[in-house]
Amino acid sequence: MDNFFEFIKTDSFLIILLGAIVIMFVLYITTLIKLSRINKKYKKFMKKLGNGENMQEILDKHIEKINKTIAKNEELEQFCEKIDTDIKNCIQKVGVYRYNAYKDVGSDLSFTLALLDERNDGVVLNRYIF
Repeated sequence: MDNFFEFIKTDSFLIILLGAIVIMFVLYITTLIKLSRINKKYKKFMKKLGNGENMQEILDKHIEKINKTIAKNEELEQFCEKIDTDIKNCIQKVGVYRYNAYKDVGSDLSFTLALLDERNDGVVLNRYIF
């Protein structure tokens, strides 16, 4: 411990201390220069991005638009689900079959028409001609 106190009293300690102070000062100056450059780039970026407007207001507008879009999408999904359930009751299958009502008379002038939905419910119309 006495050696340490004696070393502090020497000129070489003062030179080392002065060197450390100079190095720290140089590092401080370079840090200030880098911070200044970053600050300029940030301000330039914010001006380009916001066109001089407040970024918080711009973000709030975008969040509001996103919320409106989400609400509209939910409304469209409900509408599509309603259409899906309604379309099950619509005519989806149509069939026409021509036949000869009487074997020896005429040709295939009679017909049957089937109009069915997805569950095969519907009507069958039969018209025979002799």
